[in-house]
Amino acid sequence: MSYYSQLIEKKEIQEKIEIQGDTASRLLDQIIESYENSVLVQETGQALSNTLDIDRFLEVIKDTLEKRLNFDRGMIMLANFDRTELTFAAGYGYTPELENVLHRTFHLDNPDSPGPFVSAFVKGIPVLIHDINDIKHNFSPRGMEFSEKLGANSFICVPIVYEGISQGILAVDNHKSSRPLGQSGVNMLMGIATQIAISLNNAKNHRKLKESEERFRALSENSPDIIYTVDNRAVITCVNPALKETLGYAPEDILGKPLIDIVKKEDVAIFTELFEKVMQESETVQHFNIKLLTRKGRELLFNISAAPNINGAGEMTGIVGTLKDVTEQRRLEEQLKHNSKMTAVGHLTGGIAHDFNNILQAIGSYTELLRLHNHENASEEAKKYISNIQELTGRGADLVRQMMMFSRKAESKLCPLDLNREIKNCSELLHGALPKSISIKYVLADDLKPVNGDSGQIGQVIVNLAVNAKDAMPDGGILEIETRNADIVKPLDHSSVKIPSGRYVVLRVSDAGSGIEQKALEHIFEPFFTTKEIGKGTGIGLAVVYGVIKNHGGYIFCNSEVGKGTTFEFYLPAVDAPVVLLENENIPSVEKGGGETILLVDDEDALLETGQELLSLSGYTVLTAASGEEALDVLRENGEKVDLMIMDVMMPGMGGSKCLQEVLKIYPEMKVIMASGFIENEKKRTILNTGAVGFIKKPYRINDLNEKIREVFEKV
Repeated sequence: MSYYSQLIEKKEIQEKIEIQGDTASRLLDQIIESYENSVLVQETGQALSNTLDIDRFLEVIKDTLEKRLNFDRGMIMLANFDRTELTFAAGYGYTPELENVLHRTFHLDNPDSPGPFVSAFVKGIPVLIHDINDIKHNFSPRGMEFSEKLGANSFICVPIVYEGISQGILAVDNHKSSRPLGQSGVNMLMGIATQIAISLNNAKNHRKLKESEERFRALSENSPDIIYTVDNRAVITCVNPALKETLGYAPEDILGKPLIDIVKKEDVAIFTELFEKVMQESETVQHFNIKLLTRKGRELLFNISAAPNINGAGEMTGIVGTLKDVTEQRRLEEQLKHNSKMTAVGHLTGGIAHDFNNILQAIGSYTELLRLHNHENASEEAKKYISNIQELTGRGADLVRQMMMFSRKAESKLCPLDLNREIKNCSELLHGALPKSISIKYVLADDLKPVNGDSGQIGQVIVNLAVNAKDAMPDGGILEIETRNADIVKPLDHSSVKIPSGRYVVLRVSDAGSGIEQKALEHIFEPFFTTKEIGKGTGIGLAVVYGVIKNHGGYIFCNSEVGKGTTFEFYLPAVDAPVVLLENENIPSVEKGGGETILLVDDEDALLETGQELLSLSGYTVLTAASGEEALDVLRENGEKVDLMIMDVMMPGMGGSKCLQEVLKIYPEMKVIMASGFIENEKKRTILNTGAVGFIKKPYRINDLNEKIREVFEKV
């Protein structure tokens, strides 16, 4: 009994020793496993911290997992930017065929596929599957196909989470060894996933930073505007290539130098104010304009912006900003402003021309009646007064005609002209108009190309410039008139005006007179602007020159320096056409009327009164109407008697144009002469095309009107 007891006790001791040995062995295995896991996490963290490139990062993590993990296969899948798909990023232990399968995308927004990968990602919790058959009922057909090709019966899938947001998943399995998977594996993988998430976020941020730097570099290098930085002493520390393209300075010539060195002296105060405002108040400033000097000394206008330049420590180290060249923009703005002003004056001119010419017509007609009624009994003094009134009326009409030239509303008879011939035709007139103390020098090109021009208007330009030169040279001097051809291959910038490419004829008129001050040069082509004393100039001469040249499609420039004289230069488009030689027409004698009946239509009572009497004295029977409506009433009563109508275009109510249409509906053969103090060329053509047989411009003399009437009757 005692022996038996000892045997049992011995056996129990042996069993306890074996149990304790197994426990010690398992504990040792756990210690080794924990150590290995700790080493793995440490090595993973160290390996990942050594690279910030995402592709290199994925390669490193794959190699580390394969080397240290006690799993047959492992993979990392990452979400896209919208977190709607999971895509295979890296893995080990898979055949090439299986890797092709793994590259298929997992859709995270598919409610019919709550598989383990999607579940781990969406819920942010690890998944340990001991037998995949237990969850196959949750698979979609596509998920089932993927599971069968993968051939894994059990696996672990843990989310890769950074700051509570899933970035992807890490999954492993023991496909070959069939070693069991447990919670310790899950814990280890969660630790590794945390390291991956941190490193992945760092790598993504690094990539974003590089992409941002590349975008800024591309923007800076390709920007047409100058991008600059200066330190707290306004010394240039960085500039982009636009500096050389715009101002001509190479970066090495300008870096380390104060920006103020290239600021125009007059604008230094503006830059200093801007710099101090940014540095002292840490404010961003914009829309300051300053002039900078190019390497060749040319002035360019820039719009400057400036903002505090803050370093990584939050310290203000200077200023960063842009410089935009607005020289061309300002030139175009000034040109547009000038053109708008000239156009406005032109519209104003056209608006008053009709009424003013009506007034002149009435004055002229009353004067003619006065002369006709009292010619034999009038004293010489009265005749002189009548003659002076007629002369002044003519000058008033000429002033309106010149204003029409300025506003480019005067009718032009354009044809191919030889500019040299036109200058020579004016030479006798010029020599008579200029004092003997002024000599004219002609420098005319022999092979000058023709221009499309109006002979009378071109002559007006030459005469106006000569008169201007005479006033500028009271003590005498030389007036030089030059012509030449100019072939512009590329658009030419000339005195802030861009001349298109093409062939031109250049007319240059220069004097050695007193010159024009710079501030006055901006206004010399404006009507009624003059630098002469009161009573010595109307201020219309150069405005007419401007209007004529513009009407001819040309370009006009003026350069002047006080005490050295003035030069006007005109570019007129050349044409390939033979020159038209204009001959003087013989003025026919005007016959009086033979009792024909004329219906005179005008809304001005004075014009009806004077017109009726003058036409009556010329041998016509005259009916009158004060409107288009009244004219139709007269025609309905006397239509068969009326041989001709003379009708004003601009009248209240129906108006001349509408009345013309109605008259021709009733009497298609009616002869109608239209009259106006001002009418656009296009509207005049429309009226003539409607059926008017002629047009006469107010103010006219009775002889002019009689000539027009006889011309119409003789055509029949």
